[in-house]
Amino acid sequence: MRATGGRGSPRTPPSFVAPRPRTAGAGAVKTFLAAHGTVTAVAAFDDDIAPRTLTALHDLGLAAPDDLAVIGFDDTEYGALGTPALTTVRIVAEVHGRLDARAVLGLDPARAQPRARADHRARLGVTPAGSTAHPLRPGAGYAARR
Repeated sequence: MRATGGRGSPRTPPSFVAPRPRTAGAGAVKTFLAAHGTVTAVAAFDDDIAPRTLTALHDLGLAAPDDLAVIGFDDTEYGALGTPALTTVRIVAEVHGRLDARAVLGLDPARAQPRARADHRARLGVTPAGSTAHPLRPGAGYAARR
């Protein structure tokens, strides 16, 4: 897990391992938060690891995003199964592959078919959910924590 402390963050953010079993994960998060009290968010390696942090927070009597925001990576189903649901980064690997192949072949990505150009703009995104943001009201999107 990588963490950020907001303004004035160190160049290399502090990190920790969210191990198994469950009690070890809670211990790791507790130790990490004690050593890095200004950290406001963590970014997990993937959506399989991030729920361990959410579970550890719950076991410690803490909650995301109020005590610590958590974001995953891969936009897998696992992130949507918990409460709060996991905010996650998604990447469209097929589009990256297509554009990289054009580059390797010496083809200009800007001259790709219109669909490929549209896919290029949508190849990375965030699926916002409760682990990092508070809903404003149903259907209104999400607002950053203040």
